[in-house]
Amino acid sequence: MLREYKTKLGYQLKKTINQKKKVGVYCLNSDCIWRIYVSLLYGSKTFMIKSLKSKHICINSSTIKVATSIWIAKKLLPLINDEPNISNKAFKTILNDKFRIKLYPI
Repeated sequence: MLREYKTKLGYQLKKTINQKKKVGVYCLNSDCIWRIYVSLLYGSKTFMIKSLKSKHICINSSTIKVATSIWIAKKLLPLINDEPNISNKAFKTILNDKFRIKLYPI
């Protein structure tokens, strides 16, 4: 979920707490006040927001480094199933347009 948020909105975020039952995340821009703390509801698989400073006062980044090959594959699998002969250029266009991701050769 956090990866989705970071990718779609373009903010560089970091976890401060990363436990099974609670997670804390903040914006890496030192001037930004955005923070969120969530915890797992008892007897559930649902997280509840405990604290949120919801306004980013920073400018989002054009470079996001959270899209792993596995994440990209999961996002594009329905497209591959629908159009098995899709070109690499079409993949790059979709990633750029839909997720703001640009692929670079290693």
